[in-house]
Amino acid sequence: MKNAKSAKRSCAAADRKTGHGEKRLGLTLEWKKSNTSLGVVAVKEGLVADWNAAHPAEQVREGDRIVEVNGLRGNNNIVRKVLLLGHVA
Repeated sequence: MKNAKSAKRSCAAADRKTGHGEKRLGLTLEWKKSNTSLGVVAVKEGLVADWNAAHPAEQVREGDRIVEVNGLRGNNNIVRKVLLLGHVA
């Protein structure tokens, strides 16, 4: 994740495969064809909120940018599809 305000890079992990069943990520994202990243509009109940509670110094927040998922970056359409299909490691 990259916070647009501080330009700091950090990493968050949300594993949908291990003991979480069908729990959602809990993100509202901004997606534009011309961007190489996804904007975090809101964090709601879900895996990301759980991550935030467990990692208060590395929270995913409104305004952050998702630039990579599972090693994929540079094409926000592919990153968005990976998130939507639930293949987040």
